[in-house]
Amino acid sequence: SDIFIVAGKALCFTQNGQFNTHGQPLLPSDTEQMLKEIYGLANRDIRIFLADRDDDFSFSIAGVGRFRVNSYMQRGSMAAGLRGIF
Repeated sequence: SDIFIVAGKALCFTQNGQFNTHGQPLLPSDTEQMLKEIYGLANRDIRIFLADRDDDFSFSIAGVGRFRVNSYMQRGSMAAGLRGIF
């Protein structure tokens, strides 16, 4: 239910209480692209995040669920933690 997007780490997520990783370590360009897509899905202006260097918001995807997002800058790269509410 939790997803962690951090440059230098593989995509991390929890599933059934277990911590898992997927794929290769993410590059800063990967995390930037992922955050741009998340902001697009949420129909939220990413300039809020770029100005403040952190942001908290939620959005929903019909038929999937609702998501809480905490986006932030970590070591000069975009990062985020998402919690799925299903």
